Amino acid sequence: MEFVGNFILLLEFFFFIYLAKWAYDQVTDFSFKHELAEKDNLAFAITLIGYLAGVGIVLTGVISGDELFFNKNVDPFEVFITEMGYVAIYSILSIVLLLLSRIVNDRFILHDFSVYKEVLEDKNSGTGVVLFASFVSTAMIISASIS
Repeated sequence: MEFVGNFILLLEFFFFIYLAKWAYDQVTDFSFKHELAEKDNLAFAITLIGYLAGVGIVLTGVISGDELFFNKNVDPFEVFITEMGYVAIYSILSIVLLLLSRIVNDRFILHDFSVYKEVLEDKNSGTGVVLFASFVSTAMIISASIS
């Protein structure tokens, strides 16, 4: 049961990474394919990797947080369903919080210039690295809060 349960949690992990990418695509008004493949925008790639790494950090913290599978006094199926529910709730919450951190970065922290103009039009890799660091640090805070 432990191997099957971990495999399904891994599939759930990849599903939420894909969901995070889809959600990021929905809240932005630019095309991933255009920025990455046609414009070859390194700054955008750095930003996107930071966002997805942030989601991965939170998901890893959620999945590895409990050791319930090793408790022999509890029904394994019940534990598995509970674990999947925790992963789903915290994954959606973390995606929302990381998307909110994107807005906070653009409007409040780096308010002197347009972050996404720098990333999309000027292809400023330095701004991409700042956004990368912001996403990863936000994810570490979320992960620590959940754990």
